Amino acid sequence: MEKVIIIFVIILLLILGVVGYFLLTGSTNLEEISDVQEYIESEPRELNSLYETCEDPSNSTITKIPNLDGNYWEIVCTVGVSKELTAIINKKGEMLEGYPFISKNGKLFGNLAVIGPPFYVNAFTVSKNQITLEVVQAGEGDLELKNIEITNCGKKDFNKMMEPNINTEFTIVCENTLEGYFEANMTLKYNKLGSTTRPERISLGFIKSIVKG
Repeated sequence: MEKVIIIFVIILLLILGVVGYFLLTGSTNLEEISDVQEYIESEPRELNSLYETCEDPSNSTITKIPNLDGNYWEIVCTVGVSKELTAIINKKGEMLEGYPFISKNGKLFGNLAVIGPPFYVNAFTVSKNQITLEVVQAGEGDLELKNIEITNCGKKDFNKMMEPNINTEFTIVCENTLEGYFEANMTLKYNKLGSTTRPERISLGFIKSIVKG
């Protein structure tokens, strides 16, 4: 009988632990700037790097990254005199993998390229004369990508058919030479096959990267 009670208690504790974990990790939904501010002040473990580096994370400048329907938040904090670091987190409060910080004074860098649904960037390269994007469309049917425009670089027509979940590489030759650290907005125009009400659609995004030689 005692063994049965012990086993029952252990199972109950495991269930409570699992429920507690999901309540703590699954309830985060950062929809507004006030939500992000409260999240930062709670010192979540997902932002350990922020607390190790910033002087006062609670006084960070919080901005919704444009063109992404609020899916990502930019957190800018101060590190010493006239130094700033930037972290990018999603609505769950998770810092974007591979993009811990960007230093606006040129000390620490991170690279990131994001495009809104139904696309995502699988890989990319920014060089002095061109930008190469490996894009995947995650929709249910075939799409025709009409063109890609990147500010401070240029625009190119492709008229390329894209099947779902297939990597497709696009290269945009820049009108001017890129140097140092490159930041720009991206606009993808595409058609959804079979659609007559909205023949041309737009997906917006941005790119931030060190320019390779």
